[in-house]
Amino acid sequence: MGPVLRRAIGLGVAAIAPLIMAGSAWPTVEDVQPIFEMHYYNVSGNSWGEIFDSIKASAQRDEDLQGRFEGITSYSIELGPEPLVKNNTCSSDTATIVVKLVVKVPMLTTRNLNPPDQECWAFYDRTLSDHEEWHVQIAVHETQALQAKIRSSSNMSCKEIGQLVGQARQKMIDEQNHYDAVTSHGAEQWKAYGLDKPKESPYVSKVRERCFGCPTAQSC
Repeated sequence: MGPVLRRAIGLGVAAIAPLIMAGSAWPTVEDVQPIFEMHYYNVSGNSWGEIFDSIKASAQRDEDLQGRFEGITSYSIELGPEPLVKNNTCSSDTATIVVKLVVKVPMLTTRNLNPPDQECWAFYDRTLSDHEEWHVQIAVHETQALQAKIRSSSNMSCKEIGQLVGQARQKMIDEQNHYDAVTSHGAEQWKAYGLDKPKESPYVSKVRERCFGCPTAQSC
């Protein structure tokens, strides 16, 4: 199936937005300003095979600078407040960090699927959320580290703080790319947890094998 065999946990992509908006994933530092958006693209089909074909067709249409995707998390961090940054008068006491995260995932428009096909979609939806949520958490972690570093560097100029933000931005990109490389963009999501194969219930294993095949050559 390619890069979409992901570990089934959680409540699917619909659970990402409430988690973020509730603040459970965000730093408690008041000077970090999160902006979070969920975007969707519609997919449909009367069977799992048709739905997956619809996902692949949408991925081809939505190709961007990062290539074709089924689910994607875009992220950016900016230094503020903007007037102070423009005048080069920001300081470690006044600097704020604006973090923008946009998660884009498929939304199934077909209703009343047969139970076996619904199981395949539910597995896909839940495991896709697992992979994208980890991308979100990487961005959150780097934001926490950046804000802590700024606050602890009282003698830094606004220009130096800006350079620090640039370094943090690049580190975030590098860590996101490393995560995708380790997990094969989610095809081997269990490797993010230090596992050599999926750790899941017999029921989930059967759904995975029926809908997507064996996760590893040795597992079936």
